[in-house]
Amino acid sequence: MSLIRPIKVLETAAGLIADMNFGVRIDKFRKDEIGSMQRALVKIRDNLQVAIEQLETKVQERTSELEEQTKIAVQANRAKSEFLATRERGLGFPSPNNW
Repeated sequence: MSLIRPIKVLETAAGLIADMNFGVRIDKFRKDEIGSMQRALVKIRDNLQVAIEQLETKVQERTSELEEQTKIAVQANRAKSEFLATRERGLGFPSPNNW
């Protein structure tokens, strides 16, 4: 049995996986060392796909948290500015808008 064709198929599959194409299928596992490489490549593909999905989920969660923290910081800054403006007017300081 020729070794060239199955090695070329593995090479093509590895290239597609490297390009983030996880839809690549590897069928008809052989019962030799090339079959071991096929199974290893499938496992790498599956693990990589899961890791990327988990990372995307973490990025989405962290982005949501940062957006919420930004809203809180903006509100706190606005409240501080309003407080200082009210305080300055109450103490008789001219408003910076009237300079």
